[in-house]
Amino acid sequence: MLAGVPGIISVDSLIVDPIVGVESFTSGTTLDATATKAASEVTFHLSVKASQDAVKTILKNFERSIRLLTITSMQIESQPDGDLVTIQGKAYFEPAKNIELRTEVKNP
Repeated sequence: MLAGVPGIISVDSLIVDPIVGVESFTSGTTLDATATKAASEVTFHLSVKASQDAVKTILKNFERSIRLLTITSMQIESQPDGDLVTIQGKAYFEPAKNIELRTEVKNP
């Protein structure tokens, strides 16, 4: 969303809640991946200081993303050295599936 966008002054914060079943709290202890809604969504908080053109590009990138996103809160503050954009939302994903390919010979 932010890669290659000219005019970004700084990324003040990027916070992503742990993905259930993927993140580990301590060595050897992994969270349990259960088939719940919480297992298929990640909440995020993004705070970026950028020029007006960069803000427009960032918003277009969110709009054009192929990932399903829900923006729950967005705030844009005009500051002397650029606009401060704060976005909170959720990104959704489909848990990985294992696909096993094999070759089977059938006699006619």
